[in-house]
Amino acid sequence: AVSRSYLAGVWRLLCSRFFFSLIAYGLASTTLGSVASPAGIGVMRHWCEVQNLPRQMFGLAGRGIFAVGLALTRAYLINANWRTSIAATTLATIVIDVPFTACAVFDIIRSRAPPPP
Repeated sequence: AVSRSYLAGVWRLLCSRFFFSLIAYGLASTTLGSVASPAGIGVMRHWCEVQNLPRQMFGLAGRGIFAVGLALTRAYLINANWRTSIAATTLATIVIDVPFTACAVFDIIRSRAPPPP
């Protein structure tokens, strides 16, 4: 049987500012992180000629890197400031992504085939 004092402690924790911040962050990051451009598929398919197998392989590699990052975070950064961790991760993602995006946008690496009708 669960005691009343335990349930009261759980309720106080759920009503705390920490849990509000955690839930607000989860909602905002999920909402904003799922926004994508409808042009993304066309750019991959027609400009860069990305085939399905390499796209799937890089997706799998990305999930593997994510798993390694989680393990490293658990091992070494479990007590780190979460705001600093999120800021550093966001900046690292941008720094890694910009060269590849710039190559496609500025026609450095792009298909020479004419655009589809």
